[in-house]
Amino acid sequence: MRYKVSKKSIDELRNFLRGETVEYVKEQAEEVISFEENPLEYIIQKYPSLDDTLKDLLTDYYRDYVTGIFVVAPKPTTFKILLHNGQMFYLIYGPKSYIAKVSGKRYFLLNLNEEESAVLAIADLLMLGRPPGSQGPDEETASSEEETPAEETPAEETPAEEEPVTESIKKKIKLILRETPEQIINDLEPLGYKKKDFKPISGKQIKLLVPGKERKVVADKIAKNLNYKQDKEIATKLTANDGTVLLVKPIEQQGDASVRIELEALAGLLKQLKELGSADIKVGNKIYKDITDGYKVPGTPKADLALINSKGTPVIFISHKDGDSAKDFQQYGGVAAYADNPEVKAFAKSVLKRTKDGVMRQGGGFKRQLNDEELIRKSIYGSGYGGAFGENNVQVVCQGSLFLEPSGKNYELKSNHNIYNGTVPGEGYTAYLMATFRRGRNDLGVKSCRMGIYPEATRKSAQNI
Repeated sequence: MRYKVSKKSIDELRNFLRGETVEYVKEQAEEVISFEENPLEYIIQKYPSLDDTLKDLLTDYYRDYVTGIFVVAPKPTTFKILLHNGQMFYLIYGPKSYIAKVSGKRYFLLNLNEEESAVLAIADLLMLGRPPGSQGPDEETASSEEETPAEETPAEETPAEEEPVTESIKKKIKLILRETPEQIINDLEPLGYKKKDFKPISGKQIKLLVPGKERKVVADKIAKNLNYKQDKEIATKLTANDGTVLLVKPIEQQGDASVRIELEALAGLLKQLKELGSADIKVGNKIYKDITDGYKVPGTPKADLALINSKGTPVIFISHKDGDSAKDFQQYGGVAAYADNPEVKAFAKSVLKRTKDGVMRQGGGFKRQLNDEELIRKSIYGSGYGGAFGENNVQVVCQGSLFLEPSGKNYELKSNHNIYNGTVPGEGYTAYLMATFRRGRNDLGVKSCRMGIYPEATRKSAQNI
């Protein structure tokens, strides 16, 4: 017996099968990644921003180096990232960006300089111990700056018995050490962008800094004019023809971490001032009358913060540093303005002699105690040292929280550690000329190098020259 099936019935059957097929595919896709079967991919799928951050820190191939991700705290959400050599670091979620905690030190990834420092710190972790399956003794293959003794043999003097360096490895090393992805900079020059608009991350990643509101427009323009591949999910992420990744980032957010720390310190002090109404504040040996308020000093002078009296006149100028010890300092100051100073010139010449082809190698660093007390004071208190107090001649350098401590009828300005104008600090705060690796930076004739004046404790492991 034959049955006739109407066209309507066939259409209904097709629609039913189509719907069932879609539901089946969805169910299968959901079952592909489960926590039990693949915990790492499950976590990455659940937290897309974590995936983006790991790509920034370890490139798109971060799975080659990461063997596990664990949620270790609910608020703020904190991830423990386990590396393939048994080392680990932490990523702490923030409303604007993640904070990386590497070897006990925090890096605010919203700040480009801190992100670059985090990349280098993680690279140091990856060079500790040995990856699974590797041959040879289970020991450090390279040390972090903090753990490298000054007399350590330079990397280029590798013992002969180590595994030979193949051509493939040489190519990878050249890629990693390349200062900046120059091709992208050259490609974008006709569109009006200069080298100063870029911040290199690694040999295969670079950031273009533009006003936040223009990010999408700029990315679309680049994709259209240069035929760069635009990421489907992150429109401000593009890939050049040579595989280099270009990230279009908001220029307004760079440097926010240090500013936030300064504002937090100021807020605590102003809260105390508000409760008092006004205060006569002692800084060093001088008392400043009727202080009522304060503000963040704009621009980049030596002073970060200023306190004003009831007439609205700024009278106390503060250089603010984070932390509570010398090792927490970033630096006292740069040396570019003092390039003709005899000690600075001699140090730069010595550093250049110890580099290969004039390029600073990654890790280690060099240092030399600075004896010129005038230069030390200008570096610490500002280029206007010796004149009237102001934005470039601060009365005090303060670390960490700011507060007022009763002192008779007055209040004394206090912090975790104060350095008063005119003092030449000693012990861990002793001023040293230092040279460290910085990709994309060239100081005093040395490529990939940052030179500055630092407290000695910031880089104990740097080689004394």
